[in-house]
Amino acid sequence: MSRPARRRADGQESGVPAGNGARGAAEGRGRTAQSPPAPGVSGAPVPPPRPSLARPARPPRPRFSRRAFPAPFPASGARLCRPPAPGGHGEDPRRGGRDTADRQAGRGRAAARRALPALRARGRRRRVPAGAGARAVRAAAGRAQIFGFSNNYWELRRCRPKLKKLKKLLMENTYEGPDSEKEKDSSHSKYTTEDLLDQIQASEEEIMTQLQVLNACEIGGYWRILEFDYEMKLLNHITQLVDSESWSFSKVPLNTCLQELGPLEPEEMIEHCLKCYGKKYTEEGAVYFELSADKICRATAQMLLQNAVKFNLAEFQEVWQQSVPEGMTTRLDQLKGLALVDRQSRPEIIFLLKAEDLPEGDQERFNSLFSLREKWTEEDIAPYIQDLCGEKQTIGALLTKYARSSMQNGVKVYNSRRPIS
Repeated sequence: MSRPARRRADGQESGVPAGNGARGAAEGRGRTAQSPPAPGVSGAPVPPPRPSLARPARPPRPRFSRRAFPAPFPASGARLCRPPAPGGHGEDPRRGGRDTADRQAGRGRAAARRALPALRARGRRRRVPAGAGARAVRAAAGRAQIFGFSNNYWELRRCRPKLKKLKKLLMENTYEGPDSEKEKDSSHSKYTTEDLLDQIQASEEEIMTQLQVLNACEIGGYWRILEFDYEMKLLNHITQLVDSESWSFSKVPLNTCLQELGPLEPEEMIEHCLKCYGKKYTEEGAVYFELSADKICRATAQMLLQNAVKFNLAEFQEVWQQSVPEGMTTRLDQLKGLALVDRQSRPEIIFLLKAEDLPEGDQERFNSLFSLREKWTEEDIAPYIQDLCGEKQTIGALLTKYARSSMQNGVKVYNSRRPIS
């Protein structure tokens, strides 16, 4: 008899399920010895069955699916795991540890729990019916026509105002006084505020600020710049009156000046000159002006230098000091941006160089300066490039971009990065 048949026979005789281990075999032997032989079988003794070598039956492994965890999932703090296997503590007795597939399934379920709130929030959004955009386009097309498409656009960027043209326009017709021949000729150009706004690339605030810098005044609704000689004539009238009345330059009464100088010049021009060279304030109901010594000394130096190409520095300083009103002291730092001193020449000389007369562009300005002098110190060149600095730009940044530095006799100097023709 074959071994499987013998096992089935053992199971039928003993009444114990086949493969139930050594314990089942022992019980089967005991009952076989006491029971009579089956019909049709000889009475010869039946040998005891051999022990089963089959492994114990293992319950089926539980399989998890999405049905096992109905939505919504447990709270984020809950932990999902499979029930413990017969080996104990949720470990595979054959492998001695957590199954790799189970770990991957656990990570997948954790990722699903993290993504569930976002999916729910997305589901609550208002859904737009399909084709709504197309219908809106067709409705708009019925009311308007499309003539073309443009792939370019204009972008506004803040830039430095183009104010050099402002002085150029106003210098076409300077004001020389009410009795000048120019005022009798109406063919000369004049500009109102609206005219300047139309022709100058700058805001109204920037234009008004520059008009104050240029000492322009509004005469008959038109902006005018006083001729420099006429401006100095008005200033001399005021300084001589201050000297004759023994007033302090810090307290010049407006009403008295208008009464004394009114017969000589228009009162509007006298008050305008006081505003250009002084600061207005009120004390005990009376209006006074505090005259600036630096502005008066600067204007006097310009008057002396405009008639000479070059001036001996020592002689100029002597004449300059004698020309200013008594009590004022002249200094070379008052001439920054107005005159340039050449200390390399013998004797030292000084000549007129106004920053407002230089080119407006950055590179053109540096080319003009380096054509006048090959090497500059930062102290000398700073007044002539100060107006080129932007909001967050410094003089050092400009010099680094357009000039090359070197040391000369222990002094740092700057020269052009490109050859100047």
